[in-house]
Amino acid sequence: MGLLGALTLMLSGCESTESESARLGREGAKLIAGASTVGLGATNRAVHVGQVALVHGSGRTAAVVQLRNTGAGAQSDVPVLIDVRSPKGVSLYRNDIQGLEPSLQQMPLLPAHASAWWVDDQVLAASTPGLVKVRIGAAKGNAAKAGVVGSSARVQVSATSLGSDLAGPYLAGEVINHTGVAQHNMPIFAVGLRGGRVVAAGRALVPNLPASASKPTAFRIYLVGSPSGAHIELTSAPAVQA
Repeated sequence: MGLLGALTLMLSGCESTESESARLGREGAKLIAGASTVGLGATNRAVHVGQVALVHGSGRTAAVVQLRNTGAGAQSDVPVLIDVRSPKGVSLYRNDIQGLEPSLQQMPLLPAHASAWWVDDQVLAASTPGLVKVRIGAAKGNAAKAGVVGSSARVQVSATSLGSDLAGPYLAGEVINHTGVAQHNMPIFAVGLRGGRVVAAGRALVPNLPASASKPTAFRIYLVGSPSGAHIELTSAPAVQA
């Protein structure tokens, strides 16, 4: 399996709690008001935005962006900056805040002529968002220098089951690193589609993946939305440099 994989699973289990919704909204407002921001840089002419969606569930919101690299070369560390707004256009959350985890602000790797999903599952908004604006910046990394050609930098991801616990619905799976580069906090993005519409999404960070490992490492992605019966697409995003 290359960058993007897919499966269809059914979910059984309990619904997650909404008890943290108000707290998350307050935290988001404070972050936007008080933090310094990062710049986008030059506009990326090769990477285009496909489907964009917001999914809600149990007091949480996730922003989902489909990225398409139309260029002949792989791109790494591609900035993905979002502005989540109310139905009336008022900005509620932006991910250009200094200090966020890198995968919440960029796509680590996007091979040539590839389509991939990117997910921000930590949208902190004081009210229910209605739309999201997306800007894509020029790649900050040098994939060619790191020896990445097409989709040769590869991670094999296989999802095994959907479940649910007190924290909400989740996708459990395994991953093996075939990139030849040890991976640290490598993101895996999951998007659930039903009738072509995004109905669930989530993101997990795999802390450590040894280079060219023979044994899989388990991961779990907690999903925002309703994944039951959805077609799940997975995007692994390995770094191209140690």
